Amino acid sequence: LHKLYLGRGANLTLDRLNTTASHMAALIAGSASAVTFGNAVKHDETPLSTKFIPPYEGRTLVARARLYETLDRAVQQRLTLVSAAPGFGKTTLLAAWCARHPERRAAWVTLDSRDNDLIRFWRSCIRALDNTYPGLGAMPLALMNSSTAPPHRVSIEIVLVALINAIVASEGEIILILDDYQGIHTQSVHDTLSFLLE
Repeated sequence: LHKLYLGRGANLTLDRLNTTASHMAALIAGSASAVTFGNAVKHDETPLSTKFIPPYEGRTLVARARLYETLDRAVQQRLTLVSAAPGFGKTTLLAAWCARHPERRAAWVTLDSRDNDLIRFWRSCIRALDNTYPGLGAMPLALMNSSTAPPHRVSIEIVLVALINAIVASEGEIILILDDYQGIHTQSVHDTLSFLLE
């Protein structure tokens, strides 16, 4: 259990509530080590750090100025899809674009077949965002770590509402790159990603 003092009711403001909620989320995130679903305890997996790092290309790359410019303009959109056949360099293009703009921080997630699990998918995405934009994922991760509800869509939407609120409250652009999303086939992942975008 955690307790924080809100102050006198007459002085209570929305800003004060939001600040206290953020502090509470940080307390919960720091103390929660497992997610409880019913009678089972699912330990909070710590994913490989490389999942959140664009792949390093040591070899000399062909400059793709036109595509870099297209991506520069694309950040003004809510969603950008980079599509090509396997082996055509989608990942390399995005990694090189990120390297060209170190001032434009981008959260990166390399997805794999295990990310077809709804909870794992969103935990990875929120961790990537929180790694790149510190504090952005504090409340959503705290909600995931403290949840006693079964891992269904409604509980994830509550987490996503907290994430959306954190994004709205933040300043500047936020970029999330989902590499290899074509390997995600779970409809609930597609539905909740659409909810976030909408």
